[in-house]
Amino acid sequence: MKKKFLGTTLLVLLISLLAFPMTGCKSDRYGNTYVEPKITVDYLTTEFADQITRDGATKRFGTIDAIQNNGDGTYTFTMNAKEFVVDNSQPNGFYIADRNQNYELILSKSARSVFFPGGDSSRAEFYLSAADFIQALEKDRSKNNASGYEEYQLFYFYVMHDYVELVLQQYLP
Repeated sequence: MKKKFLGTTLLVLLISLLAFPMTGCKSDRYGNTYVEPKITVDYLTTEFADQITRDGATKRFGTIDAIQNNGDGTYTFTMNAKEFVVDNSQPNGFYIADRNQNYELILSKSARSVFFPGGDSSRAEFYLSAADFIQALEKDRSKNNASGYEEYQLFYFYVMHDYVELVLQQYLP
């Protein structure tokens, strides 16, 4: 009788131990990364930008020039480095200085971006691939081909492991 009770107890324990991993814990992790919340312009410009900066991304500021399709979903472009300079004598209290430096950056094929069509921040759009962002940028530039328009399209580039992973357009008043 004791052997039958012990056998039944061990069998129930074994079944419980095997079933336990199947129930699992509720987690917001997928593999080794956290599952992201709903992607929005606000999320990309705040939480996501802060997170990749904490993860080691370097932040650069400038304009995009000379875009080249690499054929593998990535794009190489020349970034003309710029800098905000505080100057109270200017109408908005600052001006944008040219740092006289150019960088070649590679836009990751899964780079995320926030873009203002026509420079209008109230119409901000986000893109989840390099191809979609470059297509929107080129369409906007062809539609607004006024002299110097590209110089007013200023961006922050978050570079991690030699690839731009996030592009955020900077609104200028």
